[in-house]
Amino acid sequence: MKRERCTGAVVKTITPYDTEGKIDLQAFRRYIGYVKAEGAETILVPSEIGDLDLLSFEERQALVRAAAEEAGDQALIAAQVTACEISPEDQTKAYLALGADAVCLRMRFTSAEEYEAAADAVIGAGAQHVILTDYGSGGFDMNTGTKRAAGIPADEILKLFETRKEVKGVIIAVPLNETGSKCSLLAEKTGHQLNIIADTATDQIPEQIDRGAEGFTTGLFVRVFNRICELFKKDREEGRKLFFSFLRVIVWTKQYVDREPYLYQLYLKNAGIIPVISYRTERYIDEYMERYGAEMEELARETEKRCA
Repeated sequence: MKRERCTGAVVKTITPYDTEGKIDLQAFRRYIGYVKAEGAETILVPSEIGDLDLLSFEERQALVRAAAEEAGDQALIAAQVTACEISPEDQTKAYLALGADAVCLRMRFTSAEEYEAAADAVIGAGAQHVILTDYGSGGFDMNTGTKRAAGIPADEILKLFETRKEVKGVIIAVPLNETGSKCSLLAEKTGHQLNIIADTATDQIPEQIDRGAEGFTTGLFVRVFNRICELFKKDREEGRKLFFSFLRVIVWTKQYVDREPYLYQLYLKNAGIIPVISYRTERYIDEYMERYGAEMEELARETEKRCA
């Protein structure tokens, strides 16, 4: 085990492909090396931004093996266990055998009992470091047009943490108004022993840190996010100003969502994966690059200067 705590940047990995649509493991290794050098402390492999649900189990295993070999002792590799044709136990055993240091339960649970059973399954399969995800049955129900309750109750997370020493961390999903109090409660009740990670919180990362989160998930700009969070802890006002300035570059807000594919291209170019990368879920990336390329490069340069 490389470390006992997940703090700072928890990176959700992308999945690069070659021109034939097959996973490009050499490009993936370069990407892992790049985010490791940028300060990633934990790497989630594979992830939802890397076509997680579209990958075969064999492809997932290949990515976990490559990430573990490339990361060495410098980053904790958390293999994501999902609901699929392979049982959580068998997924866990396979990933640990390939060099994963932890498993992250990324499953949408419908009850606390389901949640507890899944945790016991991966622990029983040998996981010594388990990261829970707070997704639960939350979100918007497209069938009924109503909002479902968000996430697993804090007392259920506490129950698992208190009775199962293998549970080391929890990724808390947004939105902030529903999870902010949970961050504070878990941090207080566990004496900050449970690693609380804000899940891709965009404009809410500073507030989540205020409420007890020790880190954040991200898919881009690991180094810059780390430096913003370091500054925020020393000078909250200056850290918040820099963060909201940087939002113009990460453009993860809804009004700019169509610019996100270009930023992945820009970031991955630095990782040595460009010029050719093909996402199975992305068809229009060239169009976005043509429309927003110059503007995004200028914003990126401005942000680099401010972070220097």
